[in-house]
Amino acid sequence: MPNKTLMNCDRKISKLSYRDKKTSYPVLEGSSLLLVHHKNSKRFIWKTQFPLKSKTYIDVGLGKWDRNLNATIKTFEELKNWHKQNPYTHPKKFFEPSVNQKTLGDAFKKYAANLKAKTKERTWRDRLNKIKIMEAYFGKDIPLSEFEEKKGRVKVKRMLEDLFISKERYYHAKRCRGLLKQIFEYCIGLEWMETNPALSKHPDEDMHQERSNSHIEWENVDDFLSNISSNTDDKSIANLAVKAYLMMGIRVGALVRLEWSWFNEKNDLWEIPSQTSGLKNLKKNKGKEFNHLIPSTPELKSLMKKIKEKTGWQKYVFLGDKQTHLHEETINKFLKRIDARQSAHGWRDVFTEGCLENNYSWDIVQRCLGHREHKQGTRGHYDDSLLLDKRRELMQFWTKTL
Repeated sequence: MPNKTLMNCDRKISKLSYRDKKTSYPVLEGSSLLLVHHKNSKRFIWKTQFPLKSKTYIDVGLGKWDRNLNATIKTFEELKNWHKQNPYTHPKKFFEPSVNQKTLGDAFKKYAANLKAKTKERTWRDRLNKIKIMEAYFGKDIPLSEFEEKKGRVKVKRMLEDLFISKERYYHAKRCRGLLKQIFEYCIGLEWMETNPALSKHPDEDMHQERSNSHIEWENVDDFLSNISSNTDDKSIANLAVKAYLMMGIRVGALVRLEWSWFNEKNDLWEIPSQTSGLKNLKKNKGKEFNHLIPSTPELKSLMKKIKEKTGWQKYVFLGDKQTHLHEETINKFLKRIDARQSAHGWRDVFTEGCLENNYSWDIVQRCLGHREHKQGTRGHYDDSLLLDKRRELMQFWTKTL
């Protein structure tokens, strides 16, 4: 039972001292708004029927006493009126923001959580960094209603100009607007918004020029490999990693994360899990993953034998500092030092050109590179072929040529 002392002003509440026993005090004469005092805590609850006019009573919290009793009483009166109009809705819903009160921070948080379930960690963190940049600019408490119609388009355009266009970062402007477009589309699907203010391109976005990965021509490969041979030995894991990268054709991000347990001795191939960074596969439902397969060859086996003598007792094939894998940039820097024209990713262009020049089919080359074109569209629904024999033939040609 509540104490009968009426706590109807801030002065009375402030005089309540530490109390071990939890005690409730009425705040208004004849109302069920109560002040609950326990130890040093002073908070308000409303004891009410739910559903309205039922025999079940619940406690609805109205927050801690913040030396402003009048504000609490005002909220209490608004809550009572709302509950009369919504007798079958839990009173706690009164404190949840309505659809038209959703903020940009709500949108970012909801979208990021949804994205995390669909993408790999690295991709999710990249998107999250862009979201944090935009949230810092706009502020997370700005209502989504401020982004409707023309005023929203103006806000997006101004953000792109202030953060990116003025600094000639056209590519980043394009990527951030694209991400914002996806977020607003997601909000429209949730019925949080009606229009998407990020649909229109900023006119300066097109000033960004796509650059292909720099690489040498196929006719220069002999000289390039000779330079590598004269500048490396088999003592360094980094040097051995470069040679493996040139042979295997996969992205450098996947190569440096290679683990010894991924070698399938029975089928004589490397099987890289589908969600490994560098393969660029979207998350799939369990049972539908597509691991990347790299048939082994005599040359690759010989190289891996040397590496195993150094790191075979560890998890990673290419062990770096602090018991983790080699850094991706190590291989790129090495190749640039040998020939400034040749980037790590650009070697995949050389791989493609060399194989096509020697009459290997585009489909087989793409599969060896780890591309998923054959799994797209109608064909992808039916095509579960691996074509391992043809891929092994190509890899034998490639490693022997090198």
